[in-house]
Amino acid sequence: NFYIFKSLVFQGVYSLIDHTVANMLIQLSKATLFQRRTVRELLWGYTDPMLKSTLGVFYPYNNTFDGPYSVFTGKDDITKVAYIDNWRGYPMQRSRGKILIYEDLKGITVYRYTLPDSTFASPTINPHNKCYCTNYEATKNCTMAGVLDIKTCTGSPVFISLPHFLHGSPDLLEVVDGLRPDDVEHKTFLDVEPTTGFTLRFAKRLQINMGYGPSKEIKILNQIKHNTLLPILWLNEVSITKYLCCSV
Repeated sequence: NFYIFKSLVFQGVYSLIDHTVANMLIQLSKATLFQRRTVRELLWGYTDPMLKSTLGVFYPYNNTFDGPYSVFTGKDDITKVAYIDNWRGYPMQRSRGKILIYEDLKGITVYRYTLPDSTFASPTINPHNKCYCTNYEATKNCTMAGVLDIKTCTGSPVFISLPHFLHGSPDLLEVVDGLRPDDVEHKTFLDVEPTTGFTLRFAKRLQINMGYGPSKEIKILNQIKHNTLLPILWLNEVSITKYLCCSV
């Protein structure tokens, strides 16, 4: 299967390289705004015609060390055991989430842990998200909800969100066709049996987006009028326990 997507390079050069230089590189390499690649190439790498190097959403993170983690041992506070304090010096955002008790899995009562509304809230609502807002144009002066700018962590103009910009500002949905956010299909949750602590079902969903906007120097972007966050892909990792009872 082939996937037509906006070039990762264009979104990188737009934010990281002088636009006059970027336009020269684009013209010399005859690069195009959109490319036709397989899903495997998009995820694990392909040779870009402009940079002549390998690019991919997960390249080169397969079997690689991603930096030191600082983790609480529980020596001074047992309630913090195994909590990640920081990664590569960056503090981690911790939240207990929301818990909803209900009976769903064949009559078994489970605790459902979900992401709190504040996770992707704008910094005007959740001040803790201020550090995830570095692009004031793309986020409308940090008033946009639904996305987190993780450029300080990755070094690339990457924004994360829930799939289809679920719970995001209406502006995010207006600039991209085909988005249909659905709370059932696109939310992240964890269902835990409270007595044993066994996870019976979970869904981890996340969308990766990159930003671009108007440019007078980059000719291929001359007709772009507004700063835009364009979805690259979204991940859907789901598991459900097949057998909810056992025989002896």
